Amino acid sequence: MAAAAGHADSNMPGSPKRPVPPPVPVQRADEDALAFLERLQQYTETTATELRTWEKEDAARREAIRLQQEAEQAARQKAAADSASAARLQQEQLEASQTQARYQAAMNLLNEEAAYGRVLRQQHFRAAEEQEVRTEDERNRETTAVLIENLLYTCNGQQRELLAMRPVLIRHEGIFKAMDQNITALQADTGMLQAADSQQQAINDRLQDSVDAGMARLSAVESTGGAVSDGSPALAAQAKQLDERINHIVGSLGDISKFAGTSTVSRQLKTLSD
Repeated sequence: MAAAAGHADSNMPGSPKRPVPPPVPVQRADEDALAFLERLQQYTETTATELRTWEKEDAARREAIRLQQEAEQAARQKAAADSASAARLQQEQLEASQTQARYQAAMNLLNEEAAYGRVLRQQHFRAAEEQEVRTEDERNRETTAVLIENLLYTCNGQQRELLAMRPVLIRHEGIFKAMDQNITALQADTGMLQAADSQQQAINDRLQDSVDAGMARLSAVESTGGAVSDGSPALAAQAKQLDERINHIVGSLGDISKFAGTSTVSRQLKTLSD
């Protein structure tokens, strides 16, 4: 910007120098005060007029410099835009020419391939009327060859499918083996459970026999208890009579320490019996 300003200043006419005011007038000895004041006022007005004139000229010069700088900036921007537009147009033209060249090369290649195909057909194929009539044996051999080729393709395809299925089959085989092991373990557990059930059934049978025997005994005891209850008055009388006789014998014997021997006891019992 400073360079542009310097360039503009160099193109503009020389700037007028700031006016230097003359020395302030001094009252002379033979000059009265009124004349001195008039001369001083004239000096002041002249100096102010020159200063205003210089300021106007300087403002006009600066405005001209600003306008010139704006014009130069606009010109530079326009030149840059024109340059970018020209470069873009040149790039588009280059891309269009390259696209056209590629299209032309592709068309040439297609034409060459078509011409080469026509040449091959002319060299290796004959018209239908010029072809020899094939025999039945040749047709059979050709059909057999086609069938064998199709069979080979089919076998190869089946082989690839089997190879692809092999990991799946191996995985299923492992699963089946694990299932067989689980079934064997379950069968063993089932046998153990059946043996345990048999033992439990035997224990239950023995317990049932014991319960039946106990119930039979209980029934017998209950029937015996009923009979004893029915004959309880007679038994009570007999028990009372037995107790009285025992008490009588004990009272008759007296103190057992007085017995000297067996003869004394015998005599005492004989006395009691008499």
